[in-house]
Amino acid sequence: MPLFKYRVITENGAALEDEVYADGIDLLRCELEGKGYFILKIRQADAAKGFDIARLPVFKGMGIKGSDLIVFNQELLALIKAGLPILQCLDIVIERVGNARLGDILSKAREDVRGGSHLSESLARHPQIPRLYTAFLKVGETSGNLIEVIQRYINYLKIVENIRQKVINALIYPAILLVVVTAVVVFLLAYAVPAFAEIYKDFSSQLPRATVLLMGVTSFIKANIIVISLLILVLSVVLKMWAKTPSGRLIVWDFVLRIPLIKDIINRYFISQIARTLALVLGGGIPLLASMEIVRDSVTNPLLAEKVKRAMTKIKEGSSLASAFESEGVMESLPTQMVHVGESTGSLEEMLKAVADLYDEEISISVARMTVLIEPMLMLCMGVIVGAIVLIMYLPVFYMGGAR
Repeated sequence: MPLFKYRVITENGAALEDEVYADGIDLLRCELEGKGYFILKIRQADAAKGFDIARLPVFKGMGIKGSDLIVFNQELLALIKAGLPILQCLDIVIERVGNARLGDILSKAREDVRGGSHLSESLARHPQIPRLYTAFLKVGETSGNLIEVIQRYINYLKIVENIRQKVINALIYPAILLVVVTAVVVFLLAYAVPAFAEIYKDFSSQLPRATVLLMGVTSFIKANIIVISLLILVLSVVLKMWAKTPSGRLIVWDFVLRIPLIKDIINRYFISQIARTLALVLGGGIPLLASMEIVRDSVTNPLLAEKVKRAMTKIKEGSSLASAFESEGVMESLPTQMVHVGESTGSLEEMLKAVADLYDEEISISVARMTVLIEPMLMLCMGVIVGAIVLIMYLPVFYMGGAR
C-alpha cells in the first residue's frame, strides 16, 4: 500500500499537512472530501522516480511559461464553448500545443481523465502546473461554471504576463549594453594588450607599474584560459544549484531586494501579484485561508511567502486580512488600508483588483525611470573601463615622451 502526502484546509479553516497509507490517490481524495476538507495537494510520497532528462539542472529552466498556459486555455475554452466533451478537447489541444513539456503533462492528464478523474485532479499531480490554476479549475468543475472560470484565469494571466513583459523589455537594452561592454573589454585584453606587450617587451624595466600589472594579468588569463573557463562553468553550476536550496534562495532574495534600482519594482510586483491572485481565488468562491494557501504557493519570493504564512496564522487567531497583512509586513500602508476598506464595505475582491491595478501602473512608471537611469550609468562604466585600459597601455608612451 503506497504512502501519500497531502495538504488540505479543514472545515474550521485550518491548514493540515499529513501522510497516510491508502489504496490509491482517488480513494484518498474521496475520503478527504468526505471529511469536508478542501484539497490543495496530494502526491505519492514513496513513488520510485525513474530517470527523467527534465530533472537535470540544465533543463530545469525549460518549463511552462505563462504564454503557453494562455494559448492552451484559449483553445480549451473555445472547444468547451463549442460543446465538445473534455476528452475530445484534450485530444485536439494536445495535437496543437507547442510546448513539449506541457504536451507531455496534458497527455498524462488525458489518460487520468479517461480513467474517471477530473481535469483539475489530473493536472494537480504535476508540480509544473500552477497550484492556482488547478484550484481554480476545481472550483469551475464543482460549480458547473468552467467556462467563466477559465475565462477569468486567461484574463488574469494576460495581465500578469503583460507586466512581466514590460519589465523584460525595459531590461533588454541595458543587457545589450552590458554585453557590448564585456565584448569590448575581452577584445582589448585578448588582442590589444598582448599587441602592446610585444612592443614593450624590450622596455620591461622602464614600464609603469599599472602597465606591468595589466600585462601580467592578461598573460596569466591567456595561459590559463581553459582552467579559468572550467572553474567559471563549475562555479556557475554550483551557485545555481545552491540558489535553489531553501537557504540559498533566502540569501539570493535578500541580496536582490537590497539592490537600489530593482528592489522597489520587485516589491511592487509582488504586492500586485498577491492582490490580483487573492482577488481571483476569492472571486471563485474559495475560502479565505485556502486562498491564502494558494497565494503563498504562487509567490516565488521565499521571504514574502514566509510573511504570508505568518499572516495566515494571524487570520486563524481571529485577525482581519488587513491587520494580518499590516502586522507581518506583507503589504505597504496604502494597499493595506485599501484592503481594510474592502473588508469593511464587503467589496474585498474589487478593492484587491484596485490595489493590483494601482501597483501595475506604478511598476510601469518605475521601469521607465529605471531604464532612463541605467542606460547612462552603463555608458559611463563602459567609458571608464575602456578608457582606463587604453590609458594604462599608453602610459609608457607618455613617460618616454616626458623623458625626452
